[in-house]
Amino acid sequence: MNLIFEMKFFKVWLIGSLCLASQVAAAVSGLCRQEEKAYFSCTIVNKKWISVCGSKDLKDSKSYVQYRFGKENKIELEFPQNKKNSLKEFELSRYTRPKVTLLRLRFKNGGRVYTVFEDSNAENGEDQVTGGVEVSEKQIHCVEKPLIQNLVDLEGFVRNYDFLAK
Repeated sequence: MNLIFEMKFFKVWLIGSLCLASQVAAAVSGLCRQEEKAYFSCTIVNKKWISVCGSKDLKDSKSYVQYRFGKENKIELEFPQNKKNSLKEFELSRYTRPKVTLLRLRFKNGGRVYTVFEDSNAENGEDQVTGGVEVSEKQIHCVEKPLIQNLVDLEGFVRNYDFLAK
């Protein structure tokens, strides 16, 4: 009798643990799917996500990158809609100096310019990390530091631009 109870308890515990693990994995990658790489992902107010997702292997001829915004059950913006040749839709800029790295991934959609930003500054001795998206000069910041910061991995696969040049 005790063995049956212990087996049922273990089964319930195992199923609960697997469900929790899948929720944690989904939360870490934001709006990116399991078969994709998350190049950037963080939450903003209202529990919405900013995510840049794409192929794990960017050298593949079918590789792609997409910007996604919204909630897990309701993506409000996915750009570009067509994954084919999507790398051509984005531009990346990187500025570095000792203890400072500023990354910008930019694209244009519907007459607006979207710029995903990922900044790291350790000049004051403490690493300060910020991120978010700027849409036509209005910044939306991550509520916590970006969970995933891999924009630099897009370097060499999307066009470069200099965000400091006006």
